[in-house]
Amino acid sequence: MQLDQALVTPSPTAPLPTNPVTLTVEEKINVALKRDGGISNFNVQGTLALQILNQEDGLIQVQIGTSGNPAILFNTHPNIDKELFSNEYILGLKEPSRPFPANQYRDGVSLLRWRMQSANESNLPLTVNWWPSVSGNETYVNIEYETPAQIDLQNVMIFVPLPTLREAPRIQQIDGEWR
Repeated sequence: MQLDQALVTPSPTAPLPTNPVTLTVEEKINVALKRDGGISNFNVQGTLALQILNQEDGLIQVQIGTSGNPAILFNTHPNIDKELFSNEYILGLKEPSRPFPANQYRDGVSLLRWRMQSANESNLPLTVNWWPSVSGNETYVNIEYETPAQIDLQNVMIFVPLPTLREAPRIQQIDGEWR
């Protein structure tokens, strides 16, 4: 797909962009942890998209900050200068005199994708501890979570494995949300 052919039609529910240039980062993380610690699956996928309102604002380059983690694999859009990105982590078109396409409502143009797979627990953005305690016919489960850094996590789902039960578990006390 050509960069200038990647136009996306606006969604009636999505607000139109108001800034001349907008960068959007989306990162999805899927983690499966083992019962007594350790990672059985840790996968990160991310995208960086660019929205430009007016063609005259499209003559830009975007400097990217990276963590320097060699496990992160980057893929740039075919019209991005790969040598410039590899050497300086700058996203710019192969033809610098050509502007990025304008009027990219909704999702914009995806400039960069990345992925990472790891078994290193220090890469996790969230740690979870749960402690079940059996008392008679009841089991109490204390679940604690924390983030090692001040980051904004959205749509986090934690699944606690339970044995086969005749009845749904009865929740007696909770701080937060559950479903």
